[in-house]
Amino acid sequence: MTIHSNRNSVTRTQINAIATLGVTLMSTIVFSASAYASEQHTYPGSICDATSSVGAALLDKYAGRALNTSSSQTINYVVCPIVRDVLNSSTIGPKAYIRVKNTKNVTTTCWLESINSDGGYFDYQAKSLSGAGTSTLVIQLAASSTQSGRPYQLECSLPSGSSVLQYNVVEN
Repeated sequence: MTIHSNRNSVTRTQINAIATLGVTLMSTIVFSASAYASEQHTYPGSICDATSSVGAALLDKYAGRALNTSSSQTINYVVCPIVRDVLNSSTIGPKAYIRVKNTKNVTTTCWLESINSDGGYFDYQAKSLSGAGTSTLVIQLAASSTQSGRPYQLECSLPSGSSVLQYNVVEN
């Protein structure tokens, strides 16, 4: 069968070949891009938990955030879970963006930690916000920190009146 137009003549075989080539090129582009894509997840601060019962009693989780409600005590270990999606070795380590808020003139510190199979820390990096205000702490681990499928987590020390609003983790 031949399709005629004023200027060109195209056969059904040619149309099928062009369509097949287009589908092949599109699937190659999609699969190639996904091999290099990064995974990015945003978590509410309200999924963070204090590791002690005393800290848990002081930690108020509402409106998506974790807030230290104490008038004077610091909660030293507030752990924020991370779901690891990229398990292969990468040339770039994970990066965390932690949105924290201090309502007083205090220092909030957060760590991004890579954990050994025995539960110890393989590597960690920390950032802090000093003084009243809201800020995004940016922390990145080395690529070697996540090899062999090591899990990682976010941990913060929350002084009185401080909170983890949300955090975002990017894996490559």
